[in-house]
Amino acid sequence: MTGGHSDIVWWVEFINDDTQAISCCFDKTTRIWDAALGRQVCQRAGQHLTLVEGLSDENTRIRHILTARNDTLLIYDFAQERQHVQGGAAAAPAACFKAPQPITAMRCHGVAICVGCDRGAVCLLSAPFLTA
Repeated sequence: MTGGHSDIVWWVEFINDDTQAISCCFDKTTRIWDAALGRQVCQRAGQHLTLVEGLSDENTRIRHILTARNDTLLIYDFAQERQHVQGGAAAAPAACFKAPQPITAMRCHGVAICVGCDRGAVCLLSAPFLTA
């Protein structure tokens, strides 16, 4: 694999029927890799990461990628992300949320998103578009 992060990688996962991998790092980036070619195809801001899983019309298991950088939660539509990566353009987030403090943890279940912050705040959000 060529390239890489500049700090500790704390999370990796295969996605898109195992044709791609995703990595998240303390260097405040989330990267998508082509598993067959072993090279990076996309980079997004975010040192925290979670995936929203479930079947979509394209039969992919992942629908949205959620990343967080400092106090901002960014939600990317995975289908649009794949189209932009193939076209070489950067995709804009489908949605953003500004937390009251820097985000340290997040988890998604259905349309609910739980965000934890570094000074104790917990935010519960509803994002109905996640299951569309």
